[in-house]
Amino acid sequence: MTCTHQEYDEVVGNPIPITGTTHRSFFFGATEVSSIRKLLPTHLSHQPTSFDLVTVCLWRCRTKALQADPQDDVRLMFLANARIGRDRFKPPLPKGYYGNAIVFRQRFRRSENSESLLEYALELVRESKDVVNGEYFHSVADFLVTRGRPSFATVRSFIVADFSCLGFKDVDFGWGKAVYAGPAFSGLGTLQGSTFYVGYSNSKGEEGRIVPVCLPPECMEKFAKEFGSYA
Repeated sequence: MTCTHQEYDEVVGNPIPITGTTHRSFFFGATEVSSIRKLLPTHLSHQPTSFDLVTVCLWRCRTKALQADPQDDVRLMFLANARIGRDRFKPPLPKGYYGNAIVFRQRFRRSENSESLLEYALELVRESKDVVNGEYFHSVADFLVTRGRPSFATVRSFIVADFSCLGFKDVDFGWGKAVYAGPAFSGLGTLQGSTFYVGYSNSKGEEGRIVPVCLPPECMEKFAKEFGSYA
């Protein structure tokens, strides 16, 4: 193990309950992404990807909506795919390999920093992405084997996965192309603090990502209000 894997830390606390919550979806098209980008300093305005901007917006809105203890760490985890950037993964996965090839990567910050500037959270996300290389994948594999495959931390964790470029909408099974292809609700099993970015066309024909979110009702209203300040 050559890397630190805090995504598997044992964290004390309770995750969001799986009952009594409400589901709602939020659309991120070119207009919404552009609005977030305009909030950044000029020297950063053209560097972040749309994934970075959407993720930072969601992480910040969710942290403020949940109103966690200011001294608690709030975690962001995303899935990193070994099939992307094959030149960085040595030896590369063999052609035709269909097994699991993803790992979790995490960043966290104190809840009290949820009011901090967007560029601060953006830098955390970018730093986290930059360290995911071949060495990191090998280190995760060694960690899981050595530690008996522990579960990742779920307390105060927000997990995101981008499915928006999988190309499902280009597949025709014989009755036309898909209008929507992705999960119906937010959540990963009993973990409600996770979501998936799905490619979507809204009622205006605008292309973008739709993001299902699950929160307690009172937190969802706060989340929607925070999201509205960006969109």
